[in-house]
Amino acid sequence: MPFVSEPLLILSDVHLSRRYGSEVARDLAQLVRQHPDCEILLAGDVLDLTLDPAAVPADASVTSALTPHVTLVEALRDHVRGPGRLTLVPGNHDACLNDPSAVLQLRRLLDAHNDQNVQVLPWFVRRGTVHIEHGHLYDPDCAPNHPLADPNPSHEGLGNALMRRFVAPNGAFCFAHQNQMTMAAGIAKAFAEWGPRAPWVIANYMHTALTLWAEATFKKGTVSRAKRQGEYRLAAYAASQDVLQAALDELLSHVPSPTHHSSRDTFYRLYFDRVFAAFSLVTGAGLLASAGLAAALGALPLVSSAGALSATGALLSSLGAGYLTVSVSKTKNRYGHAVIKQLEHAAGTIARATDAELVVMGHSHVEVEQPHYVNLGSFGFPRQGRPYLLVDSTGRHEKRWQASA
Repeated sequence: MPFVSEPLLILSDVHLSRRYGSEVARDLAQLVRQHPDCEILLAGDVLDLTLDPAAVPADASVTSALTPHVTLVEALRDHVRGPGRLTLVPGNHDACLNDPSAVLQLRRLLDAHNDQNVQVLPWFVRRGTVHIEHGHLYDPDCAPNHPLADPNPSHEGLGNALMRRFVAPNGAFCFAHQNQMTMAAGIAKAFAEWGPRAPWVIANYMHTALTLWAEATFKKGTVSRAKRQGEYRLAAYAASQDVLQAALDELLSHVPSPTHHSSRDTFYRLYFDRVFAAFSLVTGAGLLASAGLAAALGALPLVSSAGALSATGALLSSLGAGYLTVSVSKTKNRYGHAVIKQLEHAAGTIARATDAELVVMGHSHVEVEQPHYVNLGSFGFPRQGRPYLLVDSTGRHEKRWQASA
């Protein structure tokens, strides 16, 4: 069995912010108070810090997201005042918790004078042979530049960037955590949500998306620096978690390349090919209609001119319609539920490479329970009760659900 030094209470994806989360914060506070003997281990996306612009300092972002939830802050403060411990493994939405200023501010807010009572670990944490991490490293749309590099809000995973640059500034919270949505579904939702204002919101989205595509093309230097920084820290981190560096090298060799590192991947992930195909279809149809109307009104006296306009319209329409038909028939949703299988596969790789007997992750918001892998789903957006995992000192684990207060 995977022995641990003290009982663990593990949960993931709470998603608190200054704008929302008061109910889930109260439920989490109650759960913390019910387990004073456990190390509280929060496995990523506890705070929705990607709602803040990149220019907001990390410590200020943490303060604004956490302090509105007074009951939770008090429960965590009481927990770490004694022998209790709080450990956070940041996810994609709260990656800036890895910033030293954010860690110091978190400790100040919780009156944690002992650095060991409140700890933030950037990639994963090991407790015996229990391996806990958020899981976004294995999701190309949300993966960081390197799991041990400093967080960089100006060049981050595609999902984070869209939250920070489009969802929050436009108040488009109906699109938050909607990574399964296709372009067509998004446009329909925009008109349903904003009506006549929808074209303006869609234009803002397209501007953001085009900017991200350009950054994927021209920010190669940022990626290289992050990788060098992460590689430099690898040996020390492996030693701190009692894992061989060779095992971490093996894990990194299986990690998929982040979408935002490739202009091509970003182009297709944002459905730009379908956008241009739809534009071609609409333009072609417009040309056909214009040619017919102009010929009927005698505005195009030359048959050849009307024929050329019609031929161009027919070509554009057929190309656009043909591409859309083939593309959608192959893959309607390019994200789909692929991340669920990606995390499951990653858990197997982690277990083999690091001799972990239990791998615990979150991120997908979909609960999975297998003999050696547990995905906690989301404490903040549950499908039934709020899921969490208890691991006793012998390594026996039990998944439970907290009822909403």
